[in-house]
Amino acid sequence: DPDTCRTQQYRWCVLPQGFSESPNLFGQALEQVLVEFEPPEGILVLQYVDDLLISGEKKKDVEIGINALLNFLGKQGLRVSKKKLQYVECEVKYLGHLISHGSKRIDPGRIEGIVRQPIPKTKRDVRKFLGLLGYCRLWIDNYTEQVRFLYEKLLDSEPWEIVWTKDERAKIELLKKTLTQAP
Repeated sequence: DPDTCRTQQYRWCVLPQGFSESPNLFGQALEQVLVEFEPPEGILVLQYVDDLLISGEKKKDVEIGINALLNFLGKQGLRVSKKKLQYVECEVKYLGHLISHGSKRIDPGRIEGIVRQPIPKTKRDVRKFLGLLGYCRLWIDNYTEQVRFLYEKLLDSEPWEIVWTKDERAKIELLKKTLTQAP
């Protein structure tokens, strides 16, 4: 204010798109809001950044819990995307997994994406492939041993471009095949 010589710091009213810390900051803010929410008896609410999973034993209880949470979030000024909402489903997609009563499996779309990956050509491609496999590590028996050869390729002082032996190519294909047979 030029008259009083007082200054004020500007603050964001919304988180800017593309800012690397936006998901983290929103996740923390949502966590603080959810502390105030008391779910109905027998309902569990799990949060991962901006994804929420509501579960319970009985369908009616879950419906009540979801409605209570949606009303609570609305009163707090938060909006929930109807497009992303999976309302009282026996199986839901959550963090790339399909979760149903007592079981968890990999989303078939994720498996298909990994299987379609070409053999990595560069160290960067290997890191990307390891990231995809690491997400599915629960379904790969003895994961650490099976991917050791990939990590060794990253440690080698060989050039950025990677040359694979016939045996290593077969191991990569076996890893992909293992995921297609995952429960």
